[in-house]
Amino acid sequence: MRNRPYPWNDQVPLPEDFPAFFAFIEQAYGERNAFAYEREKERVEVSFAQFVTDVYALAASFRAADRQGQRYALLSENRYEWILFFFAGILAGGVAVPIDKDLPPEEIQTRLTQVQAQILVYSPEYADIAENLAVPQKINMKQLPELLALGAQAGFSRDALVPDPDAAAVIFFTSGTTGKSKGAMYSSGSLLFVAWAGIST
Repeated sequence: MRNRPYPWNDQVPLPEDFPAFFAFIEQAYGERNAFAYEREKERVEVSFAQFVTDVYALAASFRAADRQGQRYALLSENRYEWILFFFAGILAGGVAVPIDKDLPPEEIQTRLTQVQAQILVYSPEYADIAENLAVPQKINMKQLPELLALGAQAGFSRDALVPDPDAAAVIFFTSGTTGKSKGAMYSSGSLLFVAWAGIST
Protein backbone atom coordinates (compact mmCIF):
# COMPACT_ATOMS: atom_id res chain seq x y z
CA MET A 1 0.00 0.00 0.00
CA ARG A 2 3.00 2.29 0.22
CA ASN A 3 4.17 4.71 -2.46
CA ARG A 4 0.67 5.22 -3.83
CA PRO A 5 -1.18 8.53 -4.22
CA TYR A 6 -3.37 8.43 -1.12
CA PRO A 7 -6.29 10.88 -1.11
CA TRP A 8 -5.39 12.14 2.37
CA ASN A 9 -1.70 12.94 1.84
CA ASP A 10 -1.20 16.65 2.61
CA GLN A 11 -4.97 17.09 2.45
CA VAL A 12 -6.70 15.33 5.34
CA PRO A 13 -5.63 16.14 8.91
CA LEU A 14 -5.23 13.61 11.68
CA PRO A 15 -8.71 12.36 12.71
CA GLU A 16 -9.84 13.61 16.10
CA ASP A 17 -10.64 10.13 17.39
CA PHE A 18 -10.87 6.48 16.38
CA PRO A 19 -14.49 6.71 15.16
CA ALA A 20 -13.35 9.44 12.73
CA PHE A 21 -10.40 7.25 11.73
CA PHE A 22 -12.63 4.25 11.01
CA ALA A 23 -15.16 6.41 9.18
CA PHE A 24 -12.41 7.69 6.93
CA ILE A 25 -10.96 4.32 5.95
CA GLU A 26 -14.48 2.93 5.47
CA GLN A 27 -15.37 5.74 3.10
CA ALA A 28 -12.01 5.94 1.32
CA TYR A 29 -11.51 2.22 0.73
CA GLY A 30 -14.90 0.59 1.17
CA GLU A 31 -14.89 -2.80 -0.55
CA ARG A 32 -11.16 -2.95 -1.21
CA ASN A 33 -9.41 -5.78 0.62
CA ALA A 34 -8.00 -4.87 4.01
CA PHE A 35 -7.06 -8.40 5.10
CA ALA A 36 -6.53 -11.74 3.41
CA TYR A 37 -5.70 -14.98 5.21
CA GLU A 38 -6.11 -18.73 4.96
CA ARG A 39 -8.49 -20.55 7.26
CA GLU A 40 -9.08 -24.31 6.97
CA LYS A 41 -7.29 -24.32 3.60
CA GLU A 42 -9.57 -21.63 2.19
CA ARG A 43 -8.64 -18.05 1.38
CA VAL A 44 -10.64 -15.45 3.30
CA GLU A 45 -10.73 -11.80 2.24
CA VAL A 46 -12.06 -8.98 4.40
CA SER A 47 -12.81 -5.54 2.99
CA PHE A 48 -12.17 -2.28 4.83
CA ALA A 49 -15.93 -1.80 5.15
CA GLN A 50 -16.41 -5.27 6.64
CA PHE A 51 -13.49 -4.76 9.03
CA VAL A 52 -15.03 -1.54 10.38
CA THR A 53 -18.43 -3.21 10.70
CA ASP A 54 -16.87 -6.11 12.61
CA VAL A 55 -14.92 -3.80 14.92
CA TYR A 56 -18.05 -1.90 15.91
CA ALA A 57 -20.15 -5.05 16.32
CA LEU A 58 -17.51 -6.58 18.58
CA ALA A 59 -17.19 -3.35 20.57
CA ALA A 60 -20.97 -3.34 21.01
CA SER A 61 -20.79 -6.93 22.30
CA PHE A 62 -18.32 -5.76 24.96
CA ARG A 63 -20.86 -3.18 26.06
CA ALA A 64 -23.77 -5.61 25.93
CA ALA A 65 -21.89 -8.11 28.11
CA ASP A 66 -20.84 -5.36 30.54
CA ARG A 67 -17.17 -5.80 29.60
CA GLN A 68 -16.52 -2.15 28.71
CA GLY A 69 -13.71 -0.23 30.37
CA GLN A 70 -11.78 -3.33 31.41
CA ARG A 71 -8.20 -4.41 30.91
CA TYR A 72 -8.08 -7.31 28.48
CA ALA A 73 -5.02 -9.32 27.54
CA LEU A 74 -4.50 -10.78 24.08
CA LEU A 75 -2.75 -14.14 23.76
CA SER A 76 -2.63 -15.28 20.15
CA GLU A 77 -0.64 -15.80 17.00
CA ASN A 78 -1.10 -13.23 14.22
CA ARG A 79 -4.68 -13.51 12.99
CA TYR A 80 -7.67 -11.39 11.99
CA GLU A 81 -9.42 -11.90 15.32
CA TRP A 82 -6.45 -10.41 17.18
CA ILE A 83 -6.70 -7.03 15.49
CA LEU A 84 -10.51 -7.04 15.84
CA PHE A 85 -10.38 -7.60 19.59
CA PHE A 86 -7.55 -5.09 19.94
CA PHE A 87 -9.51 -2.20 18.42
CA ALA A 88 -12.97 -3.27 19.58
CA GLY A 89 -11.99 -3.30 23.23
CA ILE A 90 -10.46 0.16 22.90
CA LEU A 91 -13.66 1.48 21.29
CA ALA A 92 -15.53 0.08 24.28
CA GLY A 93 -13.29 2.08 26.61
CA GLY A 94 -11.02 -0.81 27.57
CA VAL A 95 -7.26 -1.17 27.79
CA ALA A 96 -5.59 -3.72 25.49
CA VAL A 97 -2.63 -5.69 26.81
CA PRO A 98 -0.84 -7.67 24.06
CA ILE A 99 1.00 -10.66 25.50
CA ASP A 100 4.03 -12.28 23.88
CA LYS A 101 2.75 -15.72 22.90
CA ASP A 102 6.22 -17.26 23.22
CA LEU A 103 6.59 -16.50 26.92
CA PRO A 104 6.47 -19.39 29.40
CA PRO A 105 3.08 -19.73 31.14
CA GLU A 106 4.42 -18.53 34.48
CA GLU A 107 5.67 -15.29 32.90
CA ILE A 108 2.34 -14.79 31.14
CA GLN A 109 0.60 -15.15 34.49
CA THR A 110 2.99 -12.65 36.05
CA ARG A 111 2.11 -10.07 33.41
CA LEU A 112 -1.62 -10.69 33.72
CA THR A 113 -1.33 -10.16 37.46
CA GLN A 114 0.90 -7.12 37.08
CA VAL A 115 -1.62 -5.25 34.89
CA GLN A 116 -4.63 -6.63 36.79
CA ALA A 117 -6.16 -8.01 33.61
CA GLN A 118 -9.86 -8.74 33.94
CA ILE A 119 -10.26 -10.56 30.63
CA LEU A 120 -8.02 -12.92 28.68
CA VAL A 121 -8.76 -13.17 24.96
CA TYR A 122 -6.97 -16.14 23.44
CA SER A 123 -6.85 -18.08 20.19
CA PRO A 124 -7.67 -21.80 19.97
CA GLU A 125 -3.96 -22.44 19.42
CA TYR A 126 -3.28 -21.31 22.99
CA ALA A 127 -6.32 -22.82 24.71
CA ASP A 128 -4.20 -25.30 26.71
CA ILE A 129 -2.16 -22.46 28.19
CA ALA A 130 -5.16 -20.18 28.70
CA GLU A 131 -7.15 -22.71 30.70
CA ASN A 132 -4.45 -22.78 33.39
CA LEU A 133 -4.13 -19.00 33.74
CA ALA A 134 -5.86 -17.19 36.59
CA VAL A 135 -7.97 -14.34 35.21
CA PRO A 136 -11.62 -13.47 35.98
CA GLN A 137 -12.98 -13.86 32.44
CA LYS A 138 -11.77 -15.70 29.36
CA ILE A 139 -12.84 -15.40 25.73
CA ASN A 140 -11.84 -17.92 23.08
CA MET A 141 -11.46 -16.20 19.71
CA LYS A 142 -13.48 -18.97 18.10
CA GLN A 143 -16.49 -17.33 19.79
CA LEU A 144 -16.16 -14.39 17.40
CA PRO A 145 -19.23 -15.23 15.24
CA GLU A 146 -21.45 -15.36 18.34
CA LEU A 147 -20.02 -12.11 19.69
CA LEU A 148 -20.49 -10.32 16.36
CA ALA A 149 -24.11 -11.46 16.29
CA LEU A 150 -24.60 -10.26 19.88
CA GLY A 151 -23.10 -6.89 19.02
CA ALA A 152 -25.20 -6.50 15.89
CA GLN A 153 -28.34 -7.12 17.94
CA ALA A 154 -27.32 -4.86 20.82
CA GLY A 155 -28.35 -1.70 19.01
CA PHE A 156 -25.47 0.51 20.15
CA SER A 157 -24.91 3.60 18.02
CA ARG A 158 -21.39 4.17 16.76
CA ASP A 159 -21.59 7.56 18.45
CA ALA A 160 -21.79 5.74 21.78
CA LEU A 161 -18.46 3.99 21.13
CA VAL A 162 -15.97 6.85 21.38
CA PRO A 163 -12.92 6.32 23.61
CA ASP A 164 -11.48 9.23 25.57
CA PRO A 165 -8.36 10.34 23.60
CA ASP A 166 -6.51 11.06 26.86
CA ALA A 167 -7.44 7.82 28.60
CA ALA A 168 -5.21 4.74 28.64
CA ALA A 169 -5.87 2.46 25.68
CA VAL A 170 -3.03 -0.04 25.54
CA ILE A 171 -0.20 -1.38 27.68
CA PHE A 172 2.85 -2.64 25.80
CA PHE A 173 5.50 -4.57 27.69
CA THR A 174 9.12 -3.62 27.09
CA SER A 175 11.57 -6.26 25.91
CA GLY A 176 13.33 -6.33 29.26
CA THR A 177 16.80 -6.39 27.66
CA THR A 178 18.15 -3.96 30.27
CA GLY A 179 16.26 -5.38 33.22
CA LYS A 180 12.82 -6.62 34.19
CA SER A 181 10.14 -6.09 31.54
CA LYS A 182 7.77 -3.23 32.37
CA GLY A 183 4.39 -2.22 31.05
CA ALA A 184 4.30 1.07 29.15
CA MET A 185 0.89 2.72 28.93
CA TYR A 186 -0.29 4.65 25.85
CA SER A 187 -3.39 6.78 25.43
CA SER A 188 -6.01 6.36 22.73
CA GLY A 189 -4.78 9.60 21.17
CA SER A 190 -1.19 8.36 21.00
CA LEU A 191 -2.27 5.07 19.46
CA LEU A 192 -4.41 6.92 16.93
CA PHE A 193 -1.40 8.96 15.83
CA VAL A 194 0.62 5.75 15.27
CA ALA A 195 -2.23 4.09 13.35
CA TRP A 196 -2.71 7.15 11.14
CA ALA A 197 1.01 7.43 10.44
CA GLY A 198 1.08 3.76 9.50
CA ILE A 199 -1.48 4.11 6.70
CA SER A 200 -0.56 7.58 5.46
CA THR A 201 3.10 6.98 4.61
